[in-house]
Amino acid sequence: FTVADEHIGRWMDCIGDRNPIFYDDAAGKEAGLGGRIAPPGMAFIVTQSAGRHAAARPPGGVHAKQAFEFYEPVRPGDVLTTSTKIVDKYVKNERKYIVTEAVVTNQKGQKVLVGRSTSIVAR
Repeated sequence: FTVADEHIGRWMDCIGDRNPIFYDDAAGKEAGLGGRIAPPGMAFIVTQSAGRHAAARPPGGVHAKQAFEFYEPVRPGDVLTTSTKIVDKYVKNERKYIVTEAVVTNQKGQKVLVGRSTSIVAR
């Protein structure tokens, strides 16, 4: 997924955030970010798409929790790649759980985000 200016603009319009670090290189530099960045939530969307393909689940499951660790800022023009795998399966209170992990890297091979998602598998 290539992060384009258009994607950033649409994302910001949807959430109504006008923070200049997402629009202006000078503001990003002044904030110590080295220039304009993309909103962190955009990388989250990439993990969700990849996760659906990595661990096909039967219908009726429930999303239980998720957590994200952000490492490097995503910038306009970055090419994001996601690797997703199942990292745990367990039973709790007679319910089956599955935990997936998505690692997002940029075109330089830098880790930008790790997301973990736990789902309750349908009976």
